[in-house]
Amino acid sequence: EPAQQFRNPVHCAELAVDRLLYVCDRVNDRIQVFRADGTFVAETFIEKQTLGAGSVWEIAFSRDQWQTYMYVADGVNERIHILRRDTLEYLTSFGDGGRQPGQFYGVHSIATDSQDRVYAFQRAEPPVLVFDRDGNYLSSWGNGNFVNPHGLFIKDDIVYVTDREGSTAMKYTLDGKPLQVIGEHGVGSDTGCEVSGEVVPRSAGPFTFIPEMVPHPSGALHPSDRYRT
Repeated sequence: EPAQQFRNPVHCAELAVDRLLYVCDRVNDRIQVFRADGTFVAETFIEKQTLGAGSVWEIAFSRDQWQTYMYVADGVNERIHILRRDTLEYLTSFGDGGRQPGQFYGVHSIATDSQDRVYAFQRAEPPVLVFDRDGNYLSSWGNGNFVNPHGLFIKDDIVYVTDREGSTAMKYTLDGKPLQVIGEHGVGSDTGCEVSGEVVPRSAGPFTFIPEMVPHPSGALHPSDRYRT
């Protein structure tokens, strides 16, 4: 059995309505659940024999008031798994590896909208795939707009996405109409730092290697930038 500690990377942490924290222990193929004070509650494994980068890449909750269901993006086995959130009971999965509509290639991030549609963000064209709550393919969008799709977050039915190697963060409508682009595609921050881990000589913006961006209730945008910034 894997150790109680996490393995690198811890790929997501999502706080549910009942204040339980669900953590993606990706390389251990495991979701760990904690109380808000860090007390361990439960764990479950997804495709436990998955090698390499692991099976638990990102999670999203259904939008009913109890957040009954949990969707798990699996970027190695190219599937989305559906579990009951409260019991961690495995229910089903959908998708498969490939380049046809509704198939995945490196599905990296996942989110739900107010209608419980599921948005999967993959590292192939088209980058955004949309499904209904049962996993039936509905639509796709985003062709030609990303170098390396990474993070996807939905709030108030606005889609916030990041292009890691493209050094940009973007806002879209649910059907893929662009609302805002922050940064210049392919142009990183000129911080004067050439090697990850070195002291950054100067501040610069906006991004170099941006994995995630989420909105604050105030309307401010909170991005993270991982390297040389």
